[in-house]
Amino acid sequence: MRGLWELRSYMRPYRGMFVAVLVLMGITAALGAGALYKTEGLFEAIVSDEIEDPLGHAINAALLVLVLLLTAAVCEGLSVYGSEWIGQRFLLDLRKALFKNLEWLSLRFFEGRQAGEMVSRINSDTLILQQVLGMQLGPAILAPLSATACIVFMVRISWRLTLLMLIIGPLVALLTNVLGRRLRRYVLLFQQRLADLAVVVAESFSLMRVVKIFGMEKRAAQRFDSTAKGVMRAELRAARMRAVNIPMVGAFVGVAICAGLLLGAREVLLGYITSSQALTFVVLMQRAGGQIGKLSRMGLQLHRADAAAQRTIELLELEPEIEDDPDAQELTELKGEVTFDNVSFTYAAGVEVLSEINLTIRPGEVVALVGPSGSGKTSLANLIPRLYDVSEGQVLIDGIDVRKITQASLRAHMGIVPQETVLFSGTVWENIAFGKDDATDDEIVAAALAADADEFIRALPEGYETQVGERGGKLSGGQRQRIAIARAILRDPRILILDEATSSLDRASEAVVHRALDGLMSGRTALIIAHRLSTVRNAGRILVLNEGRIVEEGTHAELMQAGGLYRQLYESQDIEMEEASEDEAGEPTPSVAP
Repeated sequence: MRGLWELRSYMRPYRGMFVAVLVLMGITAALGAGALYKTEGLFEAIVSDEIEDPLGHAINAALLVLVLLLTAAVCEGLSVYGSEWIGQRFLLDLRKALFKNLEWLSLRFFEGRQAGEMVSRINSDTLILQQVLGMQLGPAILAPLSATACIVFMVRISWRLTLLMLIIGPLVALLTNVLGRRLRRYVLLFQQRLADLAVVVAESFSLMRVVKIFGMEKRAAQRFDSTAKGVMRAELRAARMRAVNIPMVGAFVGVAICAGLLLGAREVLLGYITSSQALTFVVLMQRAGGQIGKLSRMGLQLHRADAAAQRTIELLELEPEIEDDPDAQELTELKGEVTFDNVSFTYAAGVEVLSEINLTIRPGEVVALVGPSGSGKTSLANLIPRLYDVSEGQVLIDGIDVRKITQASLRAHMGIVPQETVLFSGTVWENIAFGKDDATDDEIVAAALAADADEFIRALPEGYETQVGERGGKLSGGQRQRIAIARAILRDPRILILDEATSSLDRASEAVVHRALDGLMSGRTALIIAHRLSTVRNAGRILVLNEGRIVEEGTHAELMQAGGLYRQLYESQDIEMEEASEDEAGEPTPSVAP
């Protein structure tokens, strides 16, 4: 149970409650076994000829048993709630720690994994822990205590008969351990298959537009069916292990009970114990055997939880690739100068994306970054907020290496408007406010006005309280972009990165968004990554990237006059735009003579 043991630190805050639960369970076990032990009085009334008032004796014995059982039931109810309370808070702390750790991992970690897998790891793995630790923690503790209490009273009746029960305990434990090891492997396989299924479902629904367009419903369903069958097969393998355990443990307990009956009869005939004691012993033995069987089944469940715990620990032990330097400083004020000093950058696969970049962007300057697809534009921009670390050289903000600045304070001065704006499920208000924790109502409205978004927001069914839907699906692309711009304005960044912020919009929406962007860039250091070169003609400086190097630099007029790569890209886009305009205009419809 190494995995569960390593999670013990999450139980420490609840040690006091855990001790209280143990005390209550101990009382429950003692009273429950004591009640069974006191049934001897009932049996005496039935089988003994020496009792003057057998009915009265039986009633008194029954009342005592009832009081003990009722008290045990109350203690058990309290202990079960207490164990559930501990288990749920333990799991809440664990889930929070898991999410927090994943959230702080570097961006490179998520690029190599699918969102569906991460959702499954957080949900399904912790769900197993919830089922075992949250719902069965109490019974798992109570079962061995009850069995122990029964055995104590059995020893008081006959130590010779009790030895018989003590023999089956190690046998059951050995069986549970052997089956549990195999079960753990199957549970790990099941959890991986479940993660695969989550990936398939997430991809199918997020790409439903593509599925519909290409008529891929049947293939998507087949992919789901195949993955779901893998989940079923993995779970059935685990179920076989659990199914084998039940009859084998039942056989051990059954043999022990039968042997106990025979030996108990012998003890009575030899005069070592009375008939009533023999009957009481059988009752206690059945109770202890049932608790041992239950403990065996819970042991398998604990092995299942241990497998889930191991997968959870794997994520908890992950460390971010990018961490703050111990001597990192807080960036309180920022002029906005950005410098790339002989910067090279290589992804984990070993492919060099940027090579020997030397660039300075002055405070308040607007610089456009253009180039063919894959030339390294977005990679260069990602180095400024330190989403990645350079392979060589250094990126400086106001002359300070970004690696010497805390990530939180560095990014607090930056705003990014990406090409594909994804909003969070919630209201328009909440999505704008996401840019600043302590934003006031007036600030949010002012940001929307500056982003040219207030008018369309107020025209929505519920205005600022309108739900935007998952990923902002209830809004148009232009509306989503303007909300994203409002969010960036609210943040009031000194450095602004626009990563092809209008490339996915139509011309009408693009014109509106550009007006908002002009207001956003005013007075700020801005880096514009552009695919449509016509959108950056007025930039103060244009940098042309190709194969990870800056190959040209200048204004639009200077670069056009130079006749290099920029001019080739610009003219090829002009031709594409003319052809697109002709396609939109369409062929004139020929008239038909009457």
